[in-house]
Amino acid sequence: MTLSILALVAGGLVYLLWRSPTLWMFGWCEVLGLGRHLASLRVVAELHEPPRWLLYSFPDGAWAFAGTVVMRGIWASGKGVMKAFWTSVIPILAIGSEIGQRFGFVPGGYDFNDLVACLAAVALAFLIQPTYTSHDIAK
Repeated sequence: MTLSILALVAGGLVYLLWRSPTLWMFGWCEVLGLGRHLASLRVVAELHEPPRWLLYSFPDGAWAFAGTVVMRGIWASGKGVMKAFWTSVIPILAIGSEIGQRFGFVPGGYDFNDLVACLAAVALAFLIQPTYTSHDIAK
């Protein structure tokens, strides 16, 4: 679970520090009273321009990784079709949306690097052995 949270925080920070302030996340920060603090952090972040893959592809991969790790953890003790279905939902959404963008089925801009980031993230998530189960989460 910790790796999932870290991945989401890292991907979210990329958005908050360097991406367009018109994204929904910025509205949430305003509601939480963090707008002024975020503006100060963005001024400092502007001094450091990260590589393009970090700005645009890493957050997609981070989301795919986090979601896949969580679903694998929840279904770690599961078996059969239900386990296969639920542990494949996030990878299918992440990879499928990118492929769908490529062929115009899904709105958005296709980026080969996003596809690679999602594929690598999902592969990494399946290499990691879950350390918790749905029973542990219920506690």
